[in-house]
Amino acid sequence: MLLLAVASGAGALAVSSLVVGAAVPGIVPLVLGRVHELVPHDPERQRAAWSVTTMAFALGQATGAYGFSFLFARGGDYLPLFSLGAACIVLALAIDLAASLAAPRPI
Repeated sequence: MLLLAVASGAGALAVSSLVVGAAVPGIVPLVLGRVHELVPHDPERQRAAWSVTTMAFALGQATGAYGFSFLFARGGDYLPLFSLGAACIVLALAIDLAASLAAPRPI
């Protein structure tokens, strides 16, 4: 995402499309694995957490699509959209790191 905010051209678009396009199908197994790490040894709580993450992912996709469409309609420029997308990815990483630090560690 950030690549498209700082570079333009077919090469940058191709690299970004490959990386982001490959990441989308990989999100599901990564989140499932992360849920198993954060909620170990309790299948019922894992199912509940998986339901919440699925709902949050769908809601995030819908909200993001409408929000980015609104911003593009107002500004007509892609640069702020790619910058905001990169910031959202960094925020997601920070949230995951914070959750990892806050989770109890098995002894």
